[in-house]
Amino acid sequence: MLNNSDATDTKNGFNFLFGTIPSSLGALSKLQDLKLCLNNLHGEIPQELGNIQTLQTLILDFNQLSGPVPSGLSNCTNLTWISLSNNQLSGENPRWLGKLSNLAILKLSNNSFYGSIPPELGAVNVQGEDQKKLDVVSNEVAFKVLSRFRGGPEEA
Repeated sequence: MLNNSDATDTKNGFNFLFGTIPSSLGALSKLQDLKLCLNNLHGEIPQELGNIQTLQTLILDFNQLSGPVPSGLSNCTNLTWISLSNNQLSGENPRWLGKLSNLAILKLSNNSFYGSIPPELGAVNVQGEDQKKLDVVSNEVAFKVLSRFRGGPEEA
């Protein structure tokens, strides 16, 4: 997919890519944007992506990815946008997402996540109130939406 360790972005959406996401992408230490949406990728999201501390955007929508979201992504503290919608991801909603203080957009819809929306997401400090987006539709989630994302009091 990529051979250049100095690459800062990859925009390979809707290119009919198939197979798994190579763990070797974790060695791209300068990568800022990883956009592999609208392909035919399957398997788990590699834990090694957590090695890319410069990563700001992770968009993997509309694939056939499965398994949990790797906790190693908590190391990617520059992430502002995570979009994993329309896959076959599963597991409890990742609490470590609350550690990503720059996170502005989180899209997890149409997967098989379960549990409450982690209260740690309330700790996310986003620049500009209008930039915050939270999308967890079509998951088995207990919707107690945090005021940080709704702009009002907590709702049950």
